[in-house]
Amino acid sequence: MKTILEDNTDFNVKLEPSDWRFSASIVGLLEYFKCIYPLETSYKVEDEYILYNSELITKENYLKFVEKKYGENLHHKYVELNLEHYNQDNNENDNAYIIKSINEKLSGNTIMKKVFKKIKFDGTNKDEILSLIDKHREELILETFRNKTDMYKNYCNPNQLFNESQKYCRLVGYCIDAPKKGKSTGFGFNMSSFVGQDIQEFDFIPFAFLNDRESLFINDNYEINRLIST
Repeated sequence: MKTILEDNTDFNVKLEPSDWRFSASIVGLLEYFKCIYPLETSYKVEDEYILYNSELITKENYLKFVEKKYGENLHHKYVELNLEHYNQDNNENDNAYIIKSINEKLSGNTIMKKVFKKIKFDGTNKDEILSLIDKHREELILETFRNKTDMYKNYCNPNQLFNESQKYCRLVGYCIDAPKKGKSTGFGFNMSSFVGQDIQEFDFIPFAFLNDRESLFINDNYEINRLIST
């Protein structure tokens, strides 16, 4: 459950592990805070809830965290890291393999094809490719992360990333097409019986799972620190 704190001078949100969705959000959110604000005191972990400042959750920092967490699993990051290690003096077979693998990633998904178009790495145009990565970094992270089947798309509707809290939950298995199926979701076709609670913090749920298409989250909800440890 999410509670807005009006009178607290240190924090403005309280998040409790009221079901597995909120528990996973807490685990992912604390990973984010520890990565982006390692020396800050902008969150607090209690036995049954966490406190934090919602202003520290920004699109820019969220995408920075995504890039740090998933690394080479993001196509552009794989290209970047391998270009940094590319050396024309290496063994010819090694270089041929590196060039091939980089070019496969340059056309690995829709956003990579859009940014790099017909550009191929030939061993001499390293700076051109790195410059394009820097110029389009946020777009490359965002589109790869939200559409990759073992990342955001595995857990949430990719069109709902960064949306504010809404009437229908963004999670796969909870998200519905309201205009088409709205009335049929409630018992007796009564929408007042439908509970589709959603909060923006559900965008942190993927980080509570391993980076795989089939993942497991253990909702060890005895207390927050034990939940994180498990």
